[in-house]
Amino acid sequence: MKNLLYLLAIPALFFISSCGDETEPVESEKIDEPIAEDSIATEGETQFDPKKYREFDMAPFELNAVIMIPKTYHKEDDEDGTPVDRFDQPEIVHNEGEAKWEIRMPGHKDRYWHMEIDDWGEKTQTIEMIKQEHESQKNIFDFIYFEEGDGYIRYSKVLKSDNTTISEADAKSMPNHHFYCVKNIGGSSLAFQSYRMDDFRELSVKQMLVAARETK
Repeated sequence: MKNLLYLLAIPALFFISSCGDETEPVESEKIDEPIAEDSIATEGETQFDPKKYREFDMAPFELNAVIMIPKTYHKEDDEDGTPVDRFDQPEIVHNEGEAKWEIRMPGHKDRYWHMEIDDWGEKTQTIEMIKQEHESQKNIFDFIYFEEGDGYIRYSKVLKSDNTTISEADAKSMPNHHFYCVKNIGGSSLAFQSYRMDDFRELSVKQMLVAARETK
């Protein structure tokens, strides 16, 4: 319902689910297999596993970048009625002429995949800027930083309570995780982040973060 209202509120919206003729034979037991958290986390840093992602060109949506999305599949009948494996296609939300995009993977396991991209052009964005923004909200939220590196940060955002102290272990298990990542691509400063109007589980955020870091 939230998505439907959002679409009705934006007349000029492109809501495009790319029709995929791409097929890739895979072993049936690997289709839609959830990404094991242990396989992408090494020594506290979220690692990229190229076998579990594929490239997606954003040029048709007015963004000169190639992003990574989960390599998941669905069954679909071919012209002769034979079931074949086809890639799940992302849903792209973009207002024509605006420098903002939303990318969502329908049916993605462990809640869902929903990230935003903002193109700031020549205006450089930094992780320090988002941390300063967090500082201005610390009277309302507690921020716990789990991972920080060159151009990215992964954290949880918990509403403050006078009577409750949230430990790091408790925060990790709660669905309140986010990420922020900045990259310069083609002379433009791109800011990637988990969808601002929602919260996510840790595994979903790790998957989105590694995809953002591999954008080219």
